[in-house]
Amino acid sequence: MREGTEPMTKKRIFKAVFAAVTMAAALTALVLCANAVRVTPGRIYDVMITVGKDETSRHITWQSAEGEAQTVVWAPAADVADGVFPAAASRAEVAREGATTFRALLTDLMPGTEYAYRVGSDAAGWSDVYTFCTGTPDGEFSFLLTGDPQIGGNILDIDTDNWTVAMEKARNWFGRDAEFLLSVGDQIDTGTDEREYDYFAYPAWLRSLSLMTLPGNHDDTSYYSKFFTYTDVDPATCDTAGRFGGDYWVAYDGCLFVTINSNDVDLELHRDFITRAVAEYTALYGEPNWKIGAMHYSSYSAAAGRWDSSYRHEYAPLFIEAGFDAVLSGHDHVYLRTYMMDINADPDDDPADYTAVGDDPFGSVIDPAAGTALFITANSGSGSKLYPLAEEALPWVAVKSQENVPYITKVDVTPDMLTFTTYRTSLEDGVENVVDFFAIHRR
Repeated sequence: MREGTEPMTKKRIFKAVFAAVTMAAALTALVLCANAVRVTPGRIYDVMITVGKDETSRHITWQSAEGEAQTVVWAPAADVADGVFPAAASRAEVAREGATTFRALLTDLMPGTEYAYRVGSDAAGWSDVYTFCTGTPDGEFSFLLTGDPQIGGNILDIDTDNWTVAMEKARNWFGRDAEFLLSVGDQIDTGTDEREYDYFAYPAWLRSLSLMTLPGNHDDTSYYSKFFTYTDVDPATCDTAGRFGGDYWVAYDGCLFVTINSNDVDLELHRDFITRAVAEYTALYGEPNWKIGAMHYSSYSAAAGRWDSSYRHEYAPLFIEAGFDAVLSGHDHVYLRTYMMDINADPDDDPADYTAVGDDPFGSVIDPAAGTALFITANSGSGSKLYPLAEEALPWVAVKSQENVPYITKVDVTPDMLTFTTYRTSLEDGVENVVDFFAIHRR
């Protein structure tokens, strides 16, 4: 049985370059290059944009110490000149919760449009003008996957510097091609420390790049729901992460995304939600091109001492039995890509069932067997905490990697193909530094 331990190269497209980096050397370099970020919240702060129910809507959530009523104003960016919005600009109803939290829903967004928005009021003051883009409804889009930024897991300023570097690199590399960022939990380290959410929100791109988050074990408190807003969250699965911390699903350009709160261990609640999500999506939009699941705890791990988990026998089948194509997770702070896995946790590790990509005989699969799914465990998006790889030969591991630097994965979606390309995002890395590539083709 083959266990791939070396990342691969996609010939004629990517050249993967690997460096043996010790944790001490990596931290030293980051300390020397750090910008010593210190976030001081202003009158309006922590403005974040999250996905709506589908491509035509977005949620805006922000914090403000000002007591006045506030709003969000938005319009096509082409109609906004020198920060001045037209008289016909849209305004959303805003819900205020607690002392500082404001939420608004932007609806009826047009495809293929750049929008400008700002939040606040004349009395409370206004935020800067930010922009975001909607995609085109053609079944083709890209999104980013990050695991466990866990801001505050190491040194708060260094974590924020690394996270900001990763986000700036991804923005420079992918720009508008990336339509949202899926963060699979542990956005921060201490669930009740609001400063860590301030620092998580620091990268400027997060005012423009829509987020799709879910709670991990470190942010499984009601504070999570202070900073993120989603549509139709299942109240039965919210557990302790607040009313936006439960299971929810999103329709996005022909794909069904289902995120579950795996801090809640009631499998039947999750099974029921996943089944309902597939039925509701299909009734509204038709059969999805792809079904993609997300949860914090990894069903399949390659981290030392963390792979003997019941999640592969309990949570993984919830998605496989519902016909999901891929399940994306975090928690284990290493990178892992499985073979195609069946409901009994048996891998399809026969090279004859795959098509080689570069030096990787398991680099792509064409028409995978029914009842199988791909599982990816994402490494830390900030490098705040990194674990060693397991030394055991684990039967589900097609590729595993731990280079003690942050990673990010770009997922490209078309009606007949999913591709997953994982990159190193340390200060020294460029877009050519590819860790892993995998493609699922469907004819």
